[in-house]
Amino acid sequence: MHTLEGSEILGQETAVRQLELALEKGRFHHAYLFVGPEGVGRRTVARALAAALNCQEVNPGDRPCGRCSSCLRARAGNHPGIREIEPEKDSLRLHQVRQVQEELRFAPLAGEYRAVIIGAADKLTLEAANALLKILEEPPAATVFILVATDLALVPATVVSRCCTVNFRPLPEQVVAGLLAPEVENPLLAAALSGGSVRRARSLTQEAEGLLTTREKAINLWEQAGSSRQAHALEGEAGSLAQVLDWLTLWLRDLLVWRYGEAAKLVVNSDLESRLNQDTTSPDGLLMALEETMRAAGALADNANAQLVAGVLGPKLVRARRN
Repeated sequence: MHTLEGSEILGQETAVRQLELALEKGRFHHAYLFVGPEGVGRRTVARALAAALNCQEVNPGDRPCGRCSSCLRARAGNHPGIREIEPEKDSLRLHQVRQVQEELRFAPLAGEYRAVIIGAADKLTLEAANALLKILEEPPAATVFILVATDLALVPATVVSRCCTVNFRPLPEQVVAGLLAPEVENPLLAAALSGGSVRRARSLTQEAEGLLTTREKAINLWEQAGSSRQAHALEGEAGSLAQVLDWLTLWLRDLLVWRYGEAAKLVVNSDLESRLNQDTTSPDGLLMALEETMRAAGALADNANAQLVAGVLGPKLVRARRN
């Protein structure tokens, strides 16, 4: 499958192949649920599939072609057979679903299929989800729904059961780095912190100075953690704890990789070779610190109090550094 610009969709081969087979056979599920992190290509693939359903290219393997009148209208965002809805004030609301339901009463104005892309389906209100469920239970002819969600657990189970789920994985770091602007310095740094999301990586590169400042804070915290006086130093970074923990995780990972002899290939912070060489923490200490840092980052992601997380992690880093 191609985007409307004609380039390949990178890093989502399994998901794309699943949809390509449906295109080749001309057998579609009436509703798809694209699940995965932000910025990994879910909406790009959703729009490509919507365009492919109405593409005038004879060979299914070349759809969407990006050249025919249907594809050109899809690219311009004014194809009458493609409808997109996004949340209003952080929620997908009942009136939005009802508006789509009303539009679906009429036959397609152009093309063989209608495609309805529902962004952030994990933000459906209860009323909107119930209304959508009724449509999915008795779907209109020649209509394909494409729901996009980040958190599958927040999509009502009844809606999930009516959809064919397509999983989108975080993109490999090399793919993310390759999709950044050519002028970005050290794109692997942003890619490594992006969680496999091109969108997040691009956001990070726009804050390059702050990014490196936070890296320096994280590395200094680790290098000074051998002193008991530094046990509570992390609490002073509670306001930016998530970013500090991201960098600390990456630094500890690099130290382990460096220690085991894969430096040139796999180390992300390759511009800090001298500091990697100077660290004398034992492998057990590095593993302990990495595990505790990742555990702290997970707690923070689950909305734990940042000050409390920092207070618990600090002494553990001291013990790991002394190990």
